[in-house]
Amino acid sequence: MISNEMFGGDTIRVKIKGYLKNNNDKEITNFDEIGIKNKDKITFSSDNVKYVIRYDDKHFAMIREGKEFLCFFVFDKKKSECNYLIKEKLYSVDIDIKVLDMEKTDKYAYVKYLVVDSNIEYEFKIEVSDIL
Repeated sequence: MISNEMFGGDTIRVKIKGYLKNNNDKEITNFDEIGIKNKDKITFSSDNVKYVIRYDDKHFAMIREGKEFLCFFVFDKKKSECNYLIKEKLYSVDIDIKVLDMEKTDKYAYVKYLVVDSNIEYEFKIEVSDIL
């Protein structure tokens, strides 16, 4: 029998459900995917975009990577950051964001944030459940 310890006992396949929503334009991207959870990191892909979510007690980070872009967010109630990179041109832009609401647990993450310069409000939510 193969033990979990041989392959990292903390790594499990998980079911990811959630969405990324532009509240101003009412555009929504829904997730219903299989991902990997490893200690404080969740990884999954949806519509050719790879998502990596890292979290701890005070904040969480989200990386979205597509063929043409790489977008890195750090969500914290006191100070949040975002950097958007256009791969082909190697243009990098820091974007001011403000967290309006944030909740997270080991199996759930939700953030509502405002892109300050454009005044566009977004919501991101994922729920994670183990696959047996």
